Amino acid sequence: MTTARSAAAGPGGQDPTVVPRSTPPGVIAGGSRGSAGSPANRYAPPRERQWPDRGREDESSEGTHEAADQRYWVTALWTVTWYAVPLALAAMWIMLGGAGDQRGSALGSLRGALPTAAGSLLISLLMAAMLRWAGRTWRPIWVGFAAAAVGAGVATVVFSAITGQSLS
Repeated sequence: MTTARSAAAGPGGQDPTVVPRSTPPGVIAGGSRGSAGSPANRYAPPRERQWPDRGREDESSEGTHEAADQRYWVTALWTVTWYAVPLALAAMWIMLGGAGDQRGSALGSLRGALPTAAGSLLISLLMAAMLRWAGRTWRPIWVGFAAAAVGAGVATVVFSAITGQSLS
């Protein structure tokens, strides 16, 4: 008993219009597999990558502005997280260890360093905005990390220049 599908399939029971799943990407299906000049062995070049044009505004890019704005907020959130987690871990370590007067002294030092850390965070947030603007292909978590690291370094240099203390 033959069905319409098996009759259209041709010899061997295969449909000639269906490309087999074993065909690797970039290879044109069809032809004989044995000869080097056959279409099956020719490489199809990849399409050119389309980069977004930052200076051009058109109707097709209206929806992307909201996604770009959201990336700025997500990047800022990750930058704050890269500061908040170590600060919280240091506070927990201080609270769980040491005697009463050692703990009080350590908490006092931590409180005294908060204005400097806030200034460093502000510089890092500015760095995050610049890095997000310059490179939109990075993920927000890594832009936040890079901004926190670079911002902390810049803040160290700025604060040492203001206070006159050496970096060594």
